[in-house]
Amino acid sequence: MADPKLDFERAVEAHNAGEYERAVVLYDAVLEAVTGPESVPILENRARAHMRLHALDTAVADLDLAISREERPSSLAFRCMLLMQLGRASEAVPSCERAIELEPETAAAHYTLGLLSEKTGDTEAALARYQRVLELDPKQPDAVAAVARLTSSSAGQQYFTYAQQARAAGNAGEAVRGYSLALGAGLPETEQAEAYFWRGVALERLGLPDHALEDLDRAVEARPHLGLVWAARCGVYLRLAKLEPARADCEKAVSLDGKLAEARYLRGLIHERDGNTAEAESAFRRALELQPNHPLAALGLERVAGVSLEASPPPDASSPGE
Repeated sequence: MADPKLDFERAVEAHNAGEYERAVVLYDAVLEAVTGPESVPILENRARAHMRLHALDTAVADLDLAISREERPSSLAFRCMLLMQLGRASEAVPSCERAIELEPETAAAHYTLGLLSEKTGDTEAALARYQRVLELDPKQPDAVAAVARLTSSSAGQQYFTYAQQARAAGNAGEAVRGYSLALGAGLPETEQAEAYFWRGVALERLGLPDHALEDLDRAVEARPHLGLVWAARCGVYLRLAKLEPARADCEKAVSLDGKLAEARYLRGLIHERDGNTAEAESAFRRALELQPNHPLAALGLERVAGVSLEASPPPDASSPGE
């Protein structure tokens, strides 16, 4: 007696090995025993195998059967994509729209509708669809490329924009991924330097100072006239307990930008580690004069002078490109 579970495992194994004809035969055997809603994932898999065999009409028939047993966004979106490939746009659109009606976050349906809009010359509608895909899956490569194509920007710039949004939202891990994708895809020189800077800052926040230092070295090399990049590298050196390089970077930051509160705060930390309490107090006070809501400077002043100050979280640092 056939074992549907075993046949299904064998079908998936054959499918993953690229043996699509054998996979179809095994899916057929499973479907003789499994009916109703439980058969929908199996029918979707058989449709994928038929698609690999270039039997698109047969794949659509598989999905029609799946949808008749239970409407699922995945089946509808897949059917929409196949109908588009077959040139049957008038049938594809309702299938995608139904998928989105059932599940508004069906990225595959939004992407296919974008392609269909682009084919009809409706660039604005296509762009809106692709941007919706990126809201749902910011790293979806086809959508990134499509937005870049329609906006005349590069894929690297699209990833860079996403990374900046992740950074602003406080998601350091996602920001690092975004900047890495942007740098891998290619950026103009100005944005490349900025990407290295902000990735370094994010890596430091993730507790990876050695990796952060590599990026901040590049940022300093590219933007040696900006106090902010020297201050950021100073902070990493301090985290690595490299006091002398930190001291040199701190003084360079102060000399380039005397109104940079972060540099004054870091100077206070260095004096504090040196045991120079009076100098540390002076530096922390100067940081708070420049940025009254700098909470770390307030804490530093409390440590070295016993002064307690109310402080709110600081605003994000200025861009190194500014």
